[in-house]
Amino acid sequence: MIKSVLAKIKNNIWLFICLIIGSLLITSILASIPIYTDGALRKMLKNDINAYQKEKGVSAGQIYTAVYFGDDYTAGGIIAEVGETDEYINTLFKRNGVKYTDSFERLTMGNLISDIFDESIVYNTNYKIESMTGVEDHISIISGRMYDDETYSGVYLEEYASDILEAVVTSSTFNNCNLALDRVYKLTSFPPDSVSMYVKVVGVYEPKYEDNSYWYDVNSSLRGSFMISSKVMKDFGLQKPYASAITISAWFRNIDFSGLQVNDLGPFIRTYNALDEYLDGFGVGKTAFKMPAVNILSGYLKRADSMKLTMWVLIAPILVMLAFYTFMVSKLIVEEDSNEISSMKSRGAKPGQIFSRYIIECAFISIFSLILGPPLAMFLSQVIGSANGFLEFVNRSRLELHLLPEAYLYSLAAAVIFTVMVLIPAYRATKDTIVQHKQKKARKRKRPLWEVLFLDVILLGVSIYLLFLYKRLGTSSTENGMDPVVYFISTLFIIGAGLLFLRLYPLVVALIFRITKKKLPPTLYSAIVQVFRAGNDNRFLMMFLILTIALGVYSSSSARIINTNVENTALYNSGADIVLSPSYDEDIHGNTTTHLSKLPIGQYQELEGVETVTKVAKLDYCKTMTAKTGYWEDITVMAIEPYNFAKTSWLSDSLNDVHWYNYINMMEEYPTTVLLSRNVAKMLGASEGSTVEVDINYDADDNFKTFKCYVIGIIDYWPTFSKDTTWNGEKGDLLVMNIRYLQSISPDVVYDIWIDKKDGVSSEQIYAEMEEKGLTSQLSKIQDRSTFTTAAKNDSLLKALNGSFSLGFIATMIISMIGFLIYWIMNIRKRKLQFGILRAMGMTRGKVTLMLLWEHLMTTGVSVLMGMAIGNITVKLFVPLLQIAYGDTTLPLELVTNSTDKMRVYFTVFVMLIAGIAILAGFINKLKINEAVKIGED
Repeated sequence: MIKSVLAKIKNNIWLFICLIIGSLLITSILASIPIYTDGALRKMLKNDINAYQKEKGVSAGQIYTAVYFGDDYTAGGIIAEVGETDEYINTLFKRNGVKYTDSFERLTMGNLISDIFDESIVYNTNYKIESMTGVEDHISIISGRMYDDETYSGVYLEEYASDILEAVVTSSTFNNCNLALDRVYKLTSFPPDSVSMYVKVVGVYEPKYEDNSYWYDVNSSLRGSFMISSKVMKDFGLQKPYASAITISAWFRNIDFSGLQVNDLGPFIRTYNALDEYLDGFGVGKTAFKMPAVNILSGYLKRADSMKLTMWVLIAPILVMLAFYTFMVSKLIVEEDSNEISSMKSRGAKPGQIFSRYIIECAFISIFSLILGPPLAMFLSQVIGSANGFLEFVNRSRLELHLLPEAYLYSLAAAVIFTVMVLIPAYRATKDTIVQHKQKKARKRKRPLWEVLFLDVILLGVSIYLLFLYKRLGTSSTENGMDPVVYFISTLFIIGAGLLFLRLYPLVVALIFRITKKKLPPTLYSAIVQVFRAGNDNRFLMMFLILTIALGVYSSSSARIINTNVENTALYNSGADIVLSPSYDEDIHGNTTTHLSKLPIGQYQELEGVETVTKVAKLDYCKTMTAKTGYWEDITVMAIEPYNFAKTSWLSDSLNDVHWYNYINMMEEYPTTVLLSRNVAKMLGASEGSTVEVDINYDADDNFKTFKCYVIGIIDYWPTFSKDTTWNGEKGDLLVMNIRYLQSISPDVVYDIWIDKKDGVSSEQIYAEMEEKGLTSQLSKIQDRSTFTTAAKNDSLLKALNGSFSLGFIATMIISMIGFLIYWIMNIRKRKLQFGILRAMGMTRGKVTLMLLWEHLMTTGVSVLMGMAIGNITVKLFVPLLQIAYGDTTLPLELVTNSTDKMRVYFTVFVMLIAGIAILAGFINKLKINEAVKIGED
């Protein structure tokens, strides 16, 4: 059996190569979903964790849990609670498989009072005796020695009638409390259950601050602390009556997030939720629970689901096309074998024996794809990650990708899909005898199932209904403003429109033929008859081309709109190419004053590479009111130099009701005029022409600075601001005014300098010149627009969108070209006898070639034109939905079109067709046409 299968593969090797390509593409594209999602989220998580640790200076994996014990706890109750909580936390981490690098369990006897008659220690009521497991490895003894793990039982035992606890203290505690080495100090807890303990200071230590994964709140938590052995605390402190002095029991874990996978996030969230629920049982104010990274982890679980959904919806059309392609190729293979199959069955072969040959063929191909598919998916995932736009790829840092078990599960699912699509035509063929096979060939072909079920009408109806529904009700955006279902709806429309065209096209051809058949030349006559009689044979090819071009046009338009929005949002949020903030002055006491060092704006204007500069002041916590309302509303004031601001900043013309240059001109001419954001205008009941009173409360003596202004416009958007912007945790209600008017009222107003660079000048050149002229020392912050653009372009969901669009288009182009070649080569091979008859009837070789060219234009050419038409219709109908799907973004989507994007698609299709025709021409030239002529003559 296997020998016959191998021989069969050898005889049709090129068809099986095409089948392998389809299987490999299905497997690798499907496997790329979990691989890319994991790598992208891993990178996002790593970047956010690093940013958090850089900003906070502590490890992001810290989990701190504490239970506070007050007077309502007895010594026995404290011992029980500490034991139960300790066992619960350790069991919880072990059960969920949460691994950690550093940890400690801390017991604190707090609020201890020193002996008021002991002059060797500073009297205080807030001393602590405490222990931390593992602390010995994270401190350095700078004087004396480390404590012993046993209570001290030497000469002091009889004198104090108690165990003496050896302790070490920090150098600050040692100095501030006037302690001495080898001295014993008495510390007593508060009533009613007061107990006295004796500690002997045997050493002075400093924490190893570089071990930030171990220390939690190190600076404040060690003041007045006498650190003793954990073993001593367990043997001594957790016994009656001394346990009544315990005020805090804390547990700390530090998790290493490096190498964390998306699938590993679940245990952390479960651990957090379980701890949170457990601690709630202690009551309000009795516990502390801090896990800084929980918001990051929760957000990434949501983003993981969102990204997987997005990838699935974007890749679904590709998988549908690959499934069609696989079905078409397998159908061609079965048709090649149909005579052999029917002959074998007529000679007694059972259908199962024939069918098993195809199962073995599928097994060979599937195993090959399972071996090579996941590694190829790794490459495709890197391609997706490097996407900077539609069919635009850049050399950015590589994603850290791993061959996940999930990728092999996806590959296995792809192999099952592939096998089913191949075996469907094979199963049908095994049912026919040679007589039935010949009868079917002689009969008129049946209508395809989709045509009988009116699938084209159903898909069009569903997509148009959802389009109407979305436009009326809106869409539900994901975290990053994407609603991937929008792309799914548009794909349904494209498939439905393509199928409807395939239903109507034969009727159109028949009508044209009926009207013109008496006037047609023989070549065109024969071509039309052949196209009309071909029936379903050419429909797969035509559908491939329609889907490829229509999806390419729609994908390029969608990608252009989304990427333009990302770029515009970066321009908008950054304000200018470079924003410089001045450093603060300090008074003699080191306190920050309300005055700021003045930036020499003229010196920045003189820098080479600087086009324009402008002053921009932002004042928070200001107020405004109108006589109509009579009460103050909180606002943020932005003061600008109108003319220079317009030259330096960026704002789209269509964002506000009136072109913003009109406002700029009026503010330049009338300095007392202002603009109000729509939110504050509603609250104040203000409109154009209204008078508003503004209180900036801004000068060195905290005197109120109130003045009147006149409203010339209501705005929804202004550079760095939107109606959803919040500054300092408050709603961002904005008032824009002329900085000259503001400075006439408050000369010491704070301002930044916004810089617009000349074309072709890099920020590094400007920074180097600023450093050379000593202009950087007076700056507290430099903000560069490139950071906004880079962050936006590196968003993994955006890269997934661009990459999937590009990858899908390239994949469909490949399979369309292969399908194109398969169809025409098989078509020409099957029509060898027809060519011989036509040649015998007197048709020249050139006319035979011309006839094939007419057929090519009536199938491939018409499909290309229809793909362009359907793609452009889809853009007009469905791209506006992107405005709804991205309604929660900073800026609304601007529906832009770029002929370059469409030309890129058309050029790619043109190259594919030319290459296909060239290969086809070579194949025709190699045909032994003389043999065909002899057959025709016979």
